[in-house]
Amino acid sequence: MKIYSKYLVLAIVMGILQTLFYSRTNVPILFSDLIFVLSFYKPIFYITAIMEMVAKLIPAFLFQIIYGTYIYRHFCSAGIYFFSRCSNRRKWFLKEALKLYGYSVLYLFTMTSASTAFCLINFEVHFDKGSLYLVICFLIIYSLWYYIAALSINIIAIVAGSQYSFVIIAGVQLILTLMLTIFDTWMPFENNVPMNKIILQLNPISHLVISWHSSKLAYINKLINTWNINFSFNISFAYLGLIALISTVVGINIINNKQFIITNNETGGI
Repeated sequence: MKIYSKYLVLAIVMGILQTLFYSRTNVPILFSDLIFVLSFYKPIFYITAIMEMVAKLIPAFLFQIIYGTYIYRHFCSAGIYFFSRCSNRRKWFLKEALKLYGYSVLYLFTMTSASTAFCLINFEVHFDKGSLYLVICFLIIYSLWYYIAALSINIIAIVAGSQYSFVIIAGVQLILTLMLTIFDTWMPFENNVPMNKIILQLNPISHLVISWHSSKLAYINKLINTWNINFSFNISFAYLGLIALISTVVGINIINNKQFIITNNETGGI
């Protein structure tokens, strides 16, 4: 904990920076708008808006750089001796994975708290009805995605070495984000909403945009649901939760079957 807690300073900086350029002088800020700012605000499918989404991924990339070696670090120094004394690799990996998820929640909570504190100090903030619900959804969805990405980097590093693990996962996220432009170019969203809604929800990055979701609660739905489609938060919880579960199971199987005697990705052998 001591090793990684110092990096929460980055979460504070990222939280302040994301609201610094949005804040409007002498205009009250709704807390729900603050959550939208932290989650890409209310983007459309134009390339300029998509590029802004890419820039908004910086806090996620920083987390992934820092925690992308959180589990893998055990393989970098006396890994053979460490795991020779580990009686249950599955249990060990699951414990480390849960710690990694905890760090993702802590990182996001710190970033959100820093953004809120900055706005409270410098501007008038109104805690509108439904904003608390939105911040809880934001923390659940984003912590799942931060966990999935960071865990994937660790798994790739364990299998193939750490040289390109971050680049691969960061590249996947950039591609998924840029793929949203198809709804502006090749298949405009409003031309075939039922099919495009399915395609949109298959893209994990879409689930990070809080304002694209919908809710059965009218006072919350009026704050979000930009595209007027059925995009429940429960869909995002289930979809990202499933990806997180699959990633964890894959990691457990890889770590359980890894042969340390014949494999050393960092040095090319024993």
